[in-house]
Amino acid sequence: MFCWRMTCLSALLLTLIVLSAPLPALAQEPLTERYISISGVSFSYPAGWVFMETGGVIALMNHLPAFYAGELPPGTVGVIVMGPAALSQMASDTAALTDVGYAVAAAVSYGEYKFEPLGAEEIRVAGRPAMRLEARQALADGLLLIIDYGEGNLVALGAMTSPGEMAQFEETMLAMAASIEYAPAWRARFQAHTDYIKAVAFSPDGALIASASNDSTVRVWDIATAAEVLTLPHETWVQTVAFSPDGTLIATGGEFAEAVRIWDATTGALETELVIPDLFVFVYSVAFSPDGTLIASGTTQDSASSDTHGNAVLLWGLDGAWQEKAILKGHTDWVRSVAFSPDGARLASAANDGTARVWEVASGEEVLTLAHPTYVSSVAFSPDGALIVTGCEDGIVRLWDAATGAPVAELAGHSDSVNGVAFSPDGTLIASASNDETVRLWAFDDTWQEKAILKGHTDWVRAAAFSPDGTLLGSGADDGSVILWDVPR
Repeated sequence: MFCWRMTCLSALLLTLIVLSAPLPALAQEPLTERYISISGVSFSYPAGWVFMETGGVIALMNHLPAFYAGELPPGTVGVIVMGPAALSQMASDTAALTDVGYAVAAAVSYGEYKFEPLGAEEIRVAGRPAMRLEARQALADGLLLIIDYGEGNLVALGAMTSPGEMAQFEETMLAMAASIEYAPAWRARFQAHTDYIKAVAFSPDGALIASASNDSTVRVWDIATAAEVLTLPHETWVQTVAFSPDGTLIATGGEFAEAVRIWDATTGALETELVIPDLFVFVYSVAFSPDGTLIASGTTQDSASSDTHGNAVLLWGLDGAWQEKAILKGHTDWVRSVAFSPDGARLASAANDGTARVWEVASGEEVLTLAHPTYVSSVAFSPDGALIVTGCEDGIVRLWDAATGAPVAELAGHSDSVNGVAFSPDGTLIASASNDETVRLWAFDDTWQEKAILKGHTDWVRAAAFSPDGTLLGSGADDGSVILWDVPR
C-alpha cells in the first residue's frame, strides 16, 4: 500500500466536501488560468479557483473554503486531477479504461463518502480515447473522466457537486479535461512495482536497470525497449541491489533472510546464498568490488540479534565459491550503504549511528570516521577516489577528502532527508535523492553548486544512480516508479 505523505486522496476529497462555501452556479466558465504539475500534467481552469497538490494529486475548488460547512453547498464543485503516476497507484492491476475508472472510483470513495457507480461510457476528449463514469451517493454526485495519452499513460479528472448539480458543471469539466496536456520531464518511467522502491542499479553496459522494492521483488528493465526482462522473487522487502562488474551477476539483500542472494543476470536463476549465521541480521546494502572478487554487505541488528554480524560490514570473497572473508565492526547502528573505492583498496560505509567510516580492505582496519549530526543513509566515492560524498537525514549532501577525512563542502538545498547519493562517471556531477520528492544535481564550477532539480516523483525518492556513460540518471521512489532522466549538461 503506497503512502501519501501529506494526506491521502480521500482526505483531499473530504476537504473539497467539508471546506466549501456557497457560490452561484455557472454552467460554463472561461478557462483563463494554467496549472503545471511536477507530474508532467498541465491544464487550464477558471480564474478564482483555489487548489493544492500533494502526492501527485491536484485538488481544486471553485470557491475559497468556509470552515465547518458540514456538507457540499449548492453551487460548489470540487475537482481532482491525477497524472499517470498517481493514477497507477490506484489501478495498477487493471488495463481497460472502464476497469481503471471503476478502480479509481472505488479508491476515491474510500471512507465516509461511498459512491455507487452508475455506468461507464467510452467517449473521446480532445481526440483521445476516454472513459466517462458517473457516480452518486446521498450527499454528492460524482463524475470521473479517464483520458488515454498512449504508452500506458492515463490522466484522470474527477468532480463532485451537490446532488443533482453535476449537469451545471459538466461542460466546464469537459473543457478542463480537453485542456489537459501530458509532457513529462523524463525520458521514461517504469511502473510495475506495487510498493516502495529502495534501490536502483544500472548494468555495466548500461542496457539494463534493476530496482529493489518492498513488494518483495527485484525487477530488471531493458532501457531501450522499456520492457521488464526479469523478476527476481523474494519472501519480503528487498532493500538493495547491485550488478557485478562484468554484468553476469546480480546481488540482492533485504529483510527476506539472513543472507545475500546472488542471481544469474541473464536468466534470473538463483545461483547461491551467502548465509549470515546469526538470526535476525538482515542486509540493507550490497556492493561488488571493482574486480568482482569481493562483495561487501551492510547489516542491521535488533534486540534479538547476535552482535557478531549485526551492525557490521561483511566481506565475502570469491575463491572457487563465495565465502565470508571478514567482519568489519565499528558501527553501532544499521549500516545503510556501502561503496568500494575505484581501486578497490578501500571501502566506505554509512550508518544510522551518524557516521560514515572508511576501511582498508586488505587489513579490515578502520582508517577514517566521518561524523554527521544524525543518520547517514548513503555514501559514494568519486571516480578518481579523491572525494567521498554522503547523504544525511538532515537534508545536507556532504563532501569529504577521501585521504584525510577533512570536510570539503556542504550542499544545502533539499528540504528533507537525503536517501541516496551518486557521482557521475566523469566526476563532474553529484545526484542526490530525497524525501522532499526531488532528485537534485550538483555541478563543480570552482565550487559545488546546485545545477538542476528533477521533479516527477510523487513520494519520497529513495535512490539515484548514473548510467555508465553518464547520459542517464535512474531514480526510484515510494510512488513505486523508476524514472529515467536525461542528464542535463
